[in-house]
Amino acid sequence: ADVVLAAPADVSLPSLDLHVRNAIPVQAGLGSSAAAIVAGLRIVEAIAPPADPCALLETATTLEGHPDNVSASLLGGLTVSAQHDTRTIALASPWPDRIAVVVATPAVALATKQARGVLPVSITQADAIFNLQHTALLLQAIHTGELEALREALHDRLHQPYRAPLVPGLPEALAWSHPTLLGVFLSGAGPSIAAFALDDPGPVVDRFTRLYASLSLDATVRVLHVLEALEGGTSRH
Repeated sequence: ADVVLAAPADVSLPSLDLHVRNAIPVQAGLGSSAAAIVAGLRIVEAIAPPADPCALLETATTLEGHPDNVSASLLGGLTVSAQHDTRTIALASPWPDRIAVVVATPAVALATKQARGVLPVSITQADAIFNLQHTALLLQAIHTGELEALREALHDRLHQPYRAPLVPGLPEALAWSHPTLLGVFLSGAGPSIAAFALDDPGPVVDRFTRLYASLSLDATVRVLHVLEALEGGTSRH
């Protein structure tokens, strides 16, 4: 990272003594590696501001391997990103204040490599169409404020059915129904499970707590709020 960002500016980076406080558990499907990458690049940026405003996104994407999580860490809000050849683009838009994200992280290890290993090599056309439709529905639900549509938009056929046996509590949580619950989904590769709660996250927190108690598993349940998207909300390369 220092070579990519600092070398073009002809800046030598000094040695640093860093004290890091990290509240993001690793190997939990919560983007800890992306957050660490972005934090490191922000330090480099403070010492040697890159001439290219897209350098942070591109460097972070190179280090992470994909832009999905690093773009969210850089831009905030609801972030969508894509790659084409050597180009990366990320767009961010505001997240509805009424929707809190409740995340439950059970005290079990699940390496990303293991979670990826259970995915099929190929998928059916019907499943690809299903997920494309539901991704578009999710984005339009947020854009229009028709938040009830999220209950349908969060359905998935590409990874949750295959990873469910690896994630304690996921099959049960996916079947939940409650007026304040807009949907449940696997967070990243797991084992964290996330839910969208409308207005009052309390009932969802309670359900997660009781679920893991019934499974005799320790778990940490967090109520998270999405940071506002940075002004402009666009990063291109």
